[in-house]
Parts: sequence; C-alpha cells; structure tokens
Amino acid sequence: MRSLATATRTASFIDAIERRSLCLAAVVRLSGVRVLQASKAALLCRIEEHVRWIPREHLCEGTTIHRVGDTGVLVVPRAFAVEWGLVPYDG
Repeated sequence: MRSLATATRTASFIDAIERRSLCLAAVVRLSGVRVLQASKAALLCRIEEHVRWIPREHLCEGTTIHRVGDTGVLVVPRAFAVEWGLVPYDG
C-alpha cells in the first residue's frame, strides 16, 4: 500500500503533466492583466472589462502575474479563454 505522501506526489506529478499538455495546445496571451485578489487555488484578475477568477492550474508558461498587485501577462489555454469569455470563438 502506498503512503499518503507518495500518493500526493504522484497526483501532483500527473496534474503537472495534464497542465503542461493543456499549455502545449493553442494558448492565448493577454497583456495588461491585473491581479486583484489571490488564493492558493486561483487569481482574481481584471482582464480589460472582465473580472474573472483564473484557476492557477490554467496558468501556462509565459504568465508573469502571480500575486495581488501584479500587472502583466496572462497565458492560458485557448479553449479556457473562449469558454470563460476572455476571447471570441474563431470557429
């Protein structure tokens, strides 16, 4: 039987692989994004006229915002950005 620590490390490794595969697909780069609030799980961001909670698991390489007060670049999977109304669906 695996220990809780081993199971947690395995789950974290699988999560990292899944997140990386999402980020290898098409991504959207949004500039001028400001972090209004932050939790362990998500960032509350002002993205143009939108205010949205962005789960940290959707942050892709190239994201420069991480804590309250940061203004910079948010990089997320395109499918996520379309679903959350951050960018228009292009067909």
